[in-house]
Parts: sequence; C-alpha cells; structure tokens
Amino acid sequence: MKTLTLYKQHLTTLIGFFILCMIVIMIITGFTHTTKAQEVERVTVTAPTLNIRSDAGTQYPVLGKVHKGDSLSVLESTKDWDKIEWGDHQVGWVAHWLVADQSAPTHGTAVTSKVKGLNVHQQANINSSIIDHINPDQSYSLLGEANKLLKIQLNSATGWVASWLVQQEHTQSDSQTQPGQTENVQAKVSAPILNIREQPALSAKIVGKLKEGQTITINEQTNGWGKSAQGWVSMQYLTKQSQTQAQPKKAEHVTAKTQTSTAATHQTTKTKTQHAASKTKDKATAAAPLKNKIIVLDPGHGGKDNGTTSLNHVHEKQLTLETAKIVAKKLEKAGAHVILTRTSDTFIPLEERANLSRKEQADAFISLHYNYSSDHSAHGIVGFYYNPSRDQSLAADLQSQLIKSTGLVDRHVQYGDLSVLRNNSQPSTLIELGFLSNTKEELHVEQSAYREQVAQGIYQGLMQYFSN
Repeated sequence: MKTLTLYKQHLTTLIGFFILCMIVIMIITGFTHTTKAQEVERVTVTAPTLNIRSDAGTQYPVLGKVHKGDSLSVLESTKDWDKIEWGDHQVGWVAHWLVADQSAPTHGTAVTSKVKGLNVHQQANINSSIIDHINPDQSYSLLGEANKLLKIQLNSATGWVASWLVQQEHTQSDSQTQPGQTENVQAKVSAPILNIREQPALSAKIVGKLKEGQTITINEQTNGWGKSAQGWVSMQYLTKQSQTQAQPKKAEHVTAKTQTSTAATHQTTKTKTQHAASKTKDKATAAAPLKNKIIVLDPGHGGKDNGTTSLNHVHEKQLTLETAKIVAKKLEKAGAHVILTRTSDTFIPLEERANLSRKEQADAFISLHYNYSSDHSAHGIVGFYYNPSRDQSLAADLQSQLIKSTGLVDRHVQYGDLSVLRNNSQPSTLIELGFLSNTKEELHVEQSAYREQVAQGIYQGLMQYFSN
C-alpha cells in the first residue's frame, strides 16, 4: 500500500511537471509567433519575371508571376524561399535569391493622376473594389508597387492605382543646391510631360505643363526645385544645357575702320543667315506636321475583355496591342509624342481611355479594333466618328490612307455612338481594321506585314490631316 501511494505521488509530480513544461512552451511559442507577426517585411523583385509557386521549391506548380520592381509582403521565410502575399490576398512562395529586402517603403516619390476621377482600388488588382477616386490637382505619397499598380497613401487609408495613368515625381534630389540659391541655368525638359507648380512642392497647385524637349531658364533653385518665369518645376526631370558656346575673342590690335567693316560684314552675313534659317525652318515645319503632336493610341479591349476571337483562335485584344505598338514606333520617328492607353494585357475602363485623351489634350485619339460578323463574307475597313465637326475629317483622312496602304475594301466612315468617342473632348476616331470572321481576311490581318501597312496608313493619314 505504501509503495502504491509513493507511485501515485511520483506520477502526479511527473504529470504536473509535464503540464508546466507544456505551458512554458506554449507561452514561448506564442510570444515568438506574435513577435514575428508584428514584424512587417517587404521585398522587391529583382528578376525580370519571377514565378510564384504553391510551396517552397522549384518542383511545385506555378500559381502566377510578378515582375521586376514589384513590391511584396513576406509572411514567412525559409533559408531559400519567402512566403509572400500577392494579388487579391493570394499566398505563394518565391525564391529568396531573386528578391531584395526593403528597409522601408518607397520614400521621396509622389503620385499625381493624369486623369480626373481615377479609380483607387482596395487591392493590387484592377478588378478589386473601388474605394475612392483621385484627381490631377493633388499628389499622394507612393508606398509600393505590385501587378503594375501603385500603392498610395490616402488621407486615412491606402489604395492602389493604375501606374500607366499617373505621373511620378521625386520629392528628393541628388542636387546639393541650397535653399534660395540663385543661378541662371538653361535646361531642357527630359520627361514627356512636366508639371509647372505655383510653389516648390508636390502639393502645390499645377499652373501649367511643359513638353519633352522644351528649354526653360531656371533662375532660382531650392531643395530639388527650380523656378522659371512660368513657375516651379522638379529639377529631377531637367537636363542642364552646357555653356560651351563662348563668344570669340576680338583681336587686340584692330583699327576702328576694320572693326566697322567687320561689324557691317558680320551684320549682313547674320541677316542672310537668319533669312536662310527661317526658310529652312518653314520647310522643315511643312515637311514635319507630326512634330510634337500628341497622339493617343487606344488598343481596344485587354485583360478580362478579349474582344472578339478569330477563326484561328486569336483574341482581338492581342492584335490591337501589337498593332498599336507598331503604329507608335512609326509616329514617334516622325516626331510625334505617342501615348498608349495600355501597353500590356490589362483591362482599362472605357471612361479612363477617353479621360486620358482629354487630360493629355491629345491632338488625335485613335482607337484600334478588329471586326467580326455572323456574315462570314463581310470584309474591309470601317472608321467611326461621333462629332462630325470635330472628328469626321480625322476619320476620313485615316480611312482613305489605310485603304491605300492595305488594299482592303473601303467600307467608308460612318457615325458611331461609341463610348470612347462620345466621352472624348478631342478629335477622335475608332477604326475596325478588318474582319476576323472572314477566313481569307483573317489570315491576312494576323500577319506582321499587315500591321506595318496599317502603321504606314495611319502615318500618312495623320500627315494629311495635320497638313490641311
């Protein structure tokens, strides 16, 4: 009986010790887990394209892809892999050696919308809920980037906006110019569009815009901002001009008569040179009507919107984007400033496409599409306009030149109550570049050579339009 009692006592002691150990382990584990959860780590993708896998290893299935510069939240790490959150609260694993740790969110960069009423999404997904809208008259701090969307700081929340519909400006500069420093500097604009502000701050009112290649005189600099006669601009987007054109030294021993004669000769030569330069400039202007023109190209559909699909199973959204890129190169070579409403397989609402045209004050907006009909014999090119006085001449000039360059049947231009035209404030047209439902025409328009013909036709059409 005594032995049994001692056995029970030892057993009770062991059970108590075991329970105590379990409690200690749970406390330690819980503390460690809480500490880990409170640590917020972010990484930036350094590879051009990085696979997201279902588990930590290359043998696991690929769930999706991210791209260089994308910012990701790290939930857990092993020796070689990071468990990350991406998209709309999706979780996956990426190779740790293909990302770089971020010590802090992106600082020193502000985001300004190019369009009025730009959607702010709840998640880094263009299809996620819209929580707010932003306008061009206010800037927001950039916090991160993912899926070609930018994360911004709102008043009391954060949200995501389309990177292709905003302009980024650095609030910090490598310049060591002291506040209030005065220096007359000739500088050329290196950004496509540079905002002129009332004060040297991103929150200041925008009072004007400069285009790429324009030259301005900066007479005051402070904290990365330069002041010109028009207002303040970010020095980050200016290239200072070299001042190597010094005046030639005069000979020390020249008689007054020689000086007078030389001056007269110089004045005559200068006058002739000015006239010659003026004539050359006039000829150049006449030969380059696309110079500095703002052209917005709109590749139809994109993302979840495939558009129509050809008999050969090619989506319209793919053809319109490939065509727009070829056209853009052609127009840029002619001196035009070309803006694409999308540059990848992304869904862009119709209103945002029209708003971009208005915001950029486009000289011409061209929406590119391919046609489809239940009548498989239908073929040819057709152009649409909405406002006859504003749009019809643009549509007609492009139509005539496209028919010449492609050789397709002319279905003429006609009125179309289409969203990207109806909601547009600029000269605009929508062009259906052939029928994907026609067996013969489908094979023709899917060739790269056809896209070159389209580019030539649009180039010639714009040359004709801007020359009139």
